[in-house]
Amino acid sequence: MSSPEERRLAAIMFTDMVGYSAISQRDEALAQELLEEHRALLRELFPRFHGHEIKTIGDAFLVEFASALEAAQCAIEIQRALVRRNSDVTADRRIDLRIGIHLGDVIYRGGDVYGDGVNIASRIEPLAGTGGICVSMDVERQIRSTSGISLQKLAPTELKNISVPMDLFRIVLPWDSPGKSGETRRPAAAASRKAANLVLAATGILALAFAGWWLMMARVNPAKKPGATAVTPPATPEKGIAVLPFVNMGADKNDEYIGDGMTEELLNVLAKVKGLRVPGRTSSFAYKGRTDEGIFRKVGEELKVNTVLEGSVRKAG
Repeated sequence: MSSPEERRLAAIMFTDMVGYSAISQRDEALAQELLEEHRALLRELFPRFHGHEIKTIGDAFLVEFASALEAAQCAIEIQRALVRRNSDVTADRRIDLRIGIHLGDVIYRGGDVYGDGVNIASRIEPLAGTGGICVSMDVERQIRSTSGISLQKLAPTELKNISVPMDLFRIVLPWDSPGKSGETRRPAAAASRKAANLVLAATGILALAFAGWWLMMARVNPAKKPGATAVTPPATPEKGIAVLPFVNMGADKNDEYIGDGMTEELLNVLAKVKGLRVPGRTSSFAYKGRTDEGIFRKVGEELKVNTVLEGSVRKAG
């Protein structure tokens, strides 16, 4: 016999740990420790704001509140607690969350929750940014006049699999930097210029890093001069660089193509450098997803290069 359905209005909070997959790849034991600490911290705060935990999904929480205001207040308190907690830990032990909140119609069935209210909350969450809170207009209407809560409208954003355009807001947290809290909707041209500047900056950094590496290699293997003792370079690895597929750190696994595309573009650029050996796409992508111990040494030995580059990408907006 199927469980009866119940439909009602609820404020749905969706939380997600930032960078959890990357931490798991580096140190599985540390990732599990941080996950449990994060769960304990949040589970202590939910009841204080009458939140009901529906379920956990990996490193994410799905929580229901009867009040949009209580959901927002709980989210602020969560981020406040994490700011205090992160103030005296090393960078590798930080716990950062993104939080999305939507007020909408949901369906309760068999102890689980379904409907647009849940779907929209999960789509809003990635837009919150590290340590941020993003809410829908339905939530904003309920909390806009609340003392102590400041809101900022975000640029129009299309949510995946959500047909109706939505106005979204971020809660400006008391500890946000002036630049962050003062950021307003940016015209498309300005956004494009900023994106171009970021690309140029990243390219410049890569070029400087590569130049430094090249000079270092020149000192290690100097050209033979009269009266000088030349250092005989080993047969392998050669003077080369392998680019491993960039890891997708975003919430949407469908964005993996972005990291793959950046990896291929970087391979194409480096392949044009005279005297540098760059294994091709097929060779590099054979190591995609590999996290076994000593993987970089293995890549260097098997592809006969002395430098291995790894990276990660995250899509915003």
